[in-house]
Amino acid sequence: MRSTVSTEWWAKRFGWLTTERIPPLRPGNGARRAFFRPDPALSITLPRRYRTRGVVLHELVHWGLDTADG
Repeated sequence: MRSTVSTEWWAKRFGWLTTERIPPLRPGNGARRAFFRPDPALSITLPRRYRTRGVVLHELVHWGLDTADG
């Protein structure tokens, strides 16, 4: 995740969201899907089978779009 958030691509789109602000990861034990949760506590839940590049990027973009007004 840090390598994605530190890219030029990420900085052009979501520059205010730096590696220091990455939401905490939750292991997702018992969860049936991966998801980004803005409230009550910012987090990304990633059950083991969803820990792929595509799913992680998808959840990071949810984070970026949720905070798009900076």
